[in-house]
Amino acid sequence: MKRCFLTLALLLPASSVVAQEPAPDAVAKAPQQSVDELIKQLGSEQYSQRRRAEEELMRLGPAIHDQLKLAEQHDDLEIAERAKYILQSMRVEWIQPQDSQEVRRALSRFGDLSADEKESRIRILAELPKGQGLPALCRIARLDHVPKISRKAAIALLDVKLTAEDRQAVVEACRKELQTIDRPATEWIAIWMREAQDRQATLADWNKAIDAERELLKEESLDTDYYTVYALLQRRLDICDELKLTDETTNALLAIVDFMGGEGDRRQFNASLVHALEWLAEHESWDSLTQVYEKYRGKIHGDRTLLYYYAATLAKAGNLPEANKLADRAFEMKADSEFERLVIAERLAALGSVEWAMRDYRAAIDALPATDFESLYARRELATWLHDRQEYKAASDVLAEFFTAIQAKENRAARKTLLQQIDGQGYLNALEGRQLLYLANYQHARGEYDSERETLEKAYEKSDGDPDLLIAMSRLPNVDDAYKQQVRDRITKMSDLYLNEIERMPEDPSKYNQWAWLVSNTQQTADDYQKAVRHSLRSLELSPDEPSYLDTLGRCYFSAGDVENAIKSQQKAVELAPQYQIMRRQLAEFEQAKK
Repeated sequence: MKRCFLTLALLLPASSVVAQEPAPDAVAKAPQQSVDELIKQLGSEQYSQRRRAEEELMRLGPAIHDQLKLAEQHDDLEIAERAKYILQSMRVEWIQPQDSQEVRRALSRFGDLSADEKESRIRILAELPKGQGLPALCRIARLDHVPKISRKAAIALLDVKLTAEDRQAVVEACRKELQTIDRPATEWIAIWMREAQDRQATLADWNKAIDAERELLKEESLDTDYYTVYALLQRRLDICDELKLTDETTNALLAIVDFMGGEGDRRQFNASLVHALEWLAEHESWDSLTQVYEKYRGKIHGDRTLLYYYAATLAKAGNLPEANKLADRAFEMKADSEFERLVIAERLAALGSVEWAMRDYRAAIDALPATDFESLYARRELATWLHDRQEYKAASDVLAEFFTAIQAKENRAARKTLLQQIDGQGYLNALEGRQLLYLANYQHARGEYDSERETLEKAYEKSDGDPDLLIAMSRLPNVDDAYKQQVRDRITKMSDLYLNEIERMPEDPSKYNQWAWLVSNTQQTADDYQKAVRHSLRSLELSPDEPSYLDTLGRCYFSAGDVENAIKSQQKAVELAPQYQIMRRQLAEFEQAKK
């Protein structure tokens, strides 16, 4: 008669099922044959034999993790259930002697953490420099008893970018951690390790892994989720792209569109195709762009958003005449809402099609009441791009129209509503300070320095937290010593404020960047300029390849007298954000200084 199985968890108090520390030579004393025999005894008809086998396996601990994982799939359901219970009860020694202090901190009490806390630690490990956290991610992928956490660790590892030199050492350390490949997460890491030998050959393995994971997701398994499947699809796409396999790249991208697109949901499908077009633009995969366009031509031409995105991608590919024609057609199409118009305009600007974006911002401004929140957003963005193009008066005017309207008596109710939407007066004061700065820039360009000074003082009264105001004040010509000292005092006050914020929030890159920008653009000591370089570099450690931070680093190097590195940093900033003319002007300044 087949017995009804019960796990030991139901029979023993919690204190009796905590795994003991295995002896250092436990594995040596328990050869594979004896471990297999103990696992077989978990299904014995005799309770005493089952109990002894379970206790002995618990004593051996994590050293027999892989055998127990295999036993979870045993045909005998009682053996499978007891093996699963032993694994869950087993105390894993997450920290190993070879781990660095950073890794040790990330793995501290790892087994006691919640799922969300574990995912946070996984991200920390993935972000450690030179891949030093990857062996620990392998450990988690292999040993964590929750399949989804195991997968999260593997996916985080796959996303880490390594130099060829670092990769060799990291792969060897990961190989030692894995020991056996017995679950999907470790299989993915094993494929990743094989990529160094023959990356194209691993595509078949990734295809199998993706198919298996998609099937699990279709079955609504708790072992996986949408993000995991998407990450595997993205991995395959990246490999195809790096190997310059045009057809395979297209098919991999279309698979992502299909996965993200849903069934019959227009918005979801559009979002998936927008994602594809953005990817094509970023990776300059123009042959694949042609194939994607041919497949979805009808849908692209029938939707304003898709047509705009395709036009922007085409413009980046160099086909400006056709891109402009399609953008004009998209502009004439009716927007679902002014909010949708603004969302598209913002993305167009990010893709480099700033003139099209400005046209849509103007259209939104014309269509909306001046006191409307969306109108304010459109004005702010339009003013930013006008300022970037040195159209200072126009930038100031488009914001001044708003402030004139919002201060009118008849718009008191609208003002109250807006203040609730933007969480108070502080935002409006900062924006008005910016509007006055644009006006001051216009006055400076015309040589109206007395008027510029008055305007800057008004701006400072509105908002004293904008470093660009103090930079403009420090560059005013024909001012007396008392005013110069006043400006220096203000700069010192702002500098101290930023330094205090850095001390309070050392992981916030914006504080380092703001301090470095202020110091590098004003008259300081050589030591200050060197410190600005260090703080700017720190901001980029915290937020790698952020174009605005690279722009700051260029200015820091230039102020410190290192023109060569100033040019290199600025070139990278321009490469990442070519739509910003202000960055191009700064690069031209540095290059001119080199001559």
